[in-house]
Amino acid sequence: MKKNIRSIDIKAFRGIPQNLSLDFTDSNGHAISAIIYGENGSGKSSITDALEFVLQGKIGRSDKINNPLRPSVRTFTSKIPQGSEITVVFEDGESYTREIRVEMKDGDYPRLKSYPSDSHSSFLQVPVILRRNDIIAYNYIEESQRQVLFFSFLYDLKGSVKNDNDPEIISLRDDLLILKNSRRELFEKIAKCPYISIDSIEQMSHDQTLMMKYINNRIVSRSYKNKTGYLKPHMHIVSDQSYNNIKRYTFDLAGITQQIRAINANIRNKKAINNDSKRIFANLASILKDASIFLSDSFKAIANINYIQSISLSVANISVASLNIKIKLVNGVQTSPNLIFSEANFDLMILLLYISIIRLGVLKGQHKFLILDDVLQSVDSSIRVKFIDYLLLNMPDWQFIFTCHDRLWLNQIKYLFNRRGHQFKEFHINSWDFLAGPTVQEKKYEIKDATLSTALHTNNMRIIAATCGFLLEKICQKLSVNLPTSVKRRDDEKYTIGDLWGGIKK
Repeated sequence: MKKNIRSIDIKAFRGIPQNLSLDFTDSNGHAISAIIYGENGSGKSSITDALEFVLQGKIGRSDKINNPLRPSVRTFTSKIPQGSEITVVFEDGESYTREIRVEMKDGDYPRLKSYPSDSHSSFLQVPVILRRNDIIAYNYIEESQRQVLFFSFLYDLKGSVKNDNDPEIISLRDDLLILKNSRRELFEKIAKCPYISIDSIEQMSHDQTLMMKYINNRIVSRSYKNKTGYLKPHMHIVSDQSYNNIKRYTFDLAGITQQIRAINANIRNKKAINNDSKRIFANLASILKDASIFLSDSFKAIANINYIQSISLSVANISVASLNIKIKLVNGVQTSPNLIFSEANFDLMILLLYISIIRLGVLKGQHKFLILDDVLQSVDSSIRVKFIDYLLLNMPDWQFIFTCHDRLWLNQIKYLFNRRGHQFKEFHINSWDFLAGPTVQEKKYEIKDATLSTALHTNNMRIIAATCGFLLEKICQKLSVNLPTSVKRRDDEKYTIGDLWGGIKK
């Protein structure tokens, strides 16, 4: 039976210090898709991370939960480190729980351990979540090492690669430790400015331009304010020295982050190459070539271009771990995507490559479940609408969890779900509190209207007729959303049967 998720119960996990329960079922008790809407920093990622963790025992595709450079999996509302517990209930009735237990070792330093340690048997093949950083990561890895990126995306292959005793890897780890200590010191220095969110800086730490854009929306130097009088809402004035220090810290942080990424990629590459690389990468090459079939079909269906014949993945041309994407045009010319695609189409192509690999994972036995955590925030609006429409049309029996922080995008997703008849629930995160966590409001769209039944019991013809009229308006309005028909827009979306019936009849 399907392993659709009916509910999740989260206790003391990341930004959820108390208990939070979400029910993903419709009025008939069937598990359906969901949209989670909330501002940045409201707790959306704590929910999606909890889903990834309980199903696969990982956070950000890493099974190391004691990494000081990643957001902590435990809550800090208590002075005494405490564990966590996450439980999901599946549509077949199975209940599955994963715990984080705190173990005090090495001078009472808390170490966290996950129980059980393995993924759930229905989620062993590929990640259940895609994030914006997955697209960004591709652009920062050299072509000669890109297979390593996708190697870590395939969990059933990853377990066969281990070689921590290699002298070169040990040396690289020593360099990595020094860089991480320097990076931690920079975070601590930036954290002294109370108006800057370290979580936000950490997400952008690979790019100094992005960090400064964020900082310039939060703080302004005193001399610049006195000179221009310029001050946006929610901006704060700091001393010139503080502003210049933060600017210098972000520059250093971006450089160190790039070095850390390069060393990590080098370590992964060496570990893979030192462990029966030909056999392992031959398997990966076969998987990626199969994925290119999905990739070509989906890209041509979504992108608004008609000059592409196919997209293919060539592997091991430069090194055993190399990956190159080739575009074949309708005139027979072959080229590289970065030479011909806009940034939006390039991002779309990488996103669809991940989706193609996930679909292959389902063919190998993984359940049809996918979280898209604000992954489309920088993709062009028209492209992201076509992307979601493609998913709903070609993967109609999947359970999706979408997160978003933009109300316009929220409304677009809802429209697309309705248009394809894909059942969903909506959750709004209204606020977040350090002690209480997120405040979540559930919005239901499966409306069971008992008004007409009540009216019939009155035996009053006027009340019954009026109630029937309102019910017909609801029916017409719902049909106007689900059917491809034109409807003249009205102020506040207030329609009568007269406004809607022409399009419905047509």
